[in-house]
Amino acid sequence: MKKIIIIGVTLVLIVVGVFIFTRGAGEQQVSRLDVTDTVRDFYDGWLKAVKDSAAEPNQATLVKSPILSKELRNKLAGALKDSEAATDPVLCQTVVPEEFSTRTVFENESGAQILVTSKDKKVTEQAIFSLTRYNDGWYISDIQCSLGEFAPKREFSFENVGNLLK
Repeated sequence: MKKIIIIGVTLVLIVVGVFIFTRGAGEQQVSRLDVTDTVRDFYDGWLKAVKDSAAEPNQATLVKSPILSKELRNKLAGALKDSEAATDPVLCQTVVPEEFSTRTVFENESGAQILVTSKDKKVTEQAIFSLTRYNDGWYISDIQCSLGEFAPKREFSFENVGNLLK
């Protein structure tokens, strides 16, 4: 009878230990920095890795960053395997920028978007980082590439002289 009780207690302790150990596994990690600093740190690390293949952390390490959502990690890993892609999946540019700037598109209690552009005025491509708040921190949930801001094509050019009626 004592053996059964000891085996039962041991099994309960093992189950509890496994539960406690695996409880935090798979949970989204967050950055405790503000949204701009979170994006700047990740983008700057990626930029250094693109400029110097011997830099640490490298792109393969950054793809596995715990502050990226699982979907974004998969998206970036797939983009790195696609060697024919002309546009970098994080920099969102065909040329490597020397310097970059960030602007906050919006920030509220549940999410934020940060726009990252090259300081080179000839480059119009830009990256839009979407961040989500989780457990008093931020994680990067998506990166979208945009061609930049272009003036809309208008229906009328007002090239003719005449009266304009509203």
